Amino acid sequence: MTLFFCILNSAQWRIRRVLIKTERISGPPSLACDREGKGPLPILLHGIGGNRTNWRVQLPDFSKTFHCVAWDTRGYGDSEDYEGPLDFEDFAHDLVRVIDHFNTDRAHLCGLSIGGQIAQCFYRLYPERVASLVLAATFTHWGAALGDSALENYLSLRLKPLQEGGKKPCHIAYAIAKSGHLINIEQPQVFNHAVLHFLDDVTPTR
Repeated sequence: MTLFFCILNSAQWRIRRVLIKTERISGPPSLACDREGKGPLPILLHGIGGNRTNWRVQLPDFSKTFHCVAWDTRGYGDSEDYEGPLDFEDFAHDLVRVIDHFNTDRAHLCGLSIGGQIAQCFYRLYPERVASLVLAATFTHWGAALGDSALENYLSLRLKPLQEGGKKPCHIAYAIAKSGHLINIEQPQVFNHAVLHFLDDVTPTR
């Protein structure tokens, strides 16, 4: 069973630089990841135009109780670029390599913006590899807008598997005030507290 958590953005700009271990996962394409800590594996997925350094405020806190990893998706940061067409399934297949590299069966995925779309695509393709989902300031798809009733029906069908044996998404969705799209950078303390509270709640006693 995969548990689900959602953060909704509602500006302060503050970022703290720390020294984090970086390693490269062989490809193609090769992927750059920052990692720190020991324990269950959360993977932090940045948004479009971002990179793994967007999570530098999170890694010190998360790594106190988790083996936390932040990646550069293909074509971003220090990861290799790609040739030809690209879709979310390519990112999802890359993510399998990351999880395998760290020798674990299941990972907690925390996706910001387009990273949340990658997390949703990954769950669709590899549900057995997902321990939980944190979707921050994200959406369900690109494309034409849906009417309210159509969107409500679409979400109810899409999220049904995530509701089994747990709370519905609306019961565990957080709204963070005084923040824009980059919630994890603009309100890091509140973001970290909310996500870590969720991860502690869904992670078996270590």
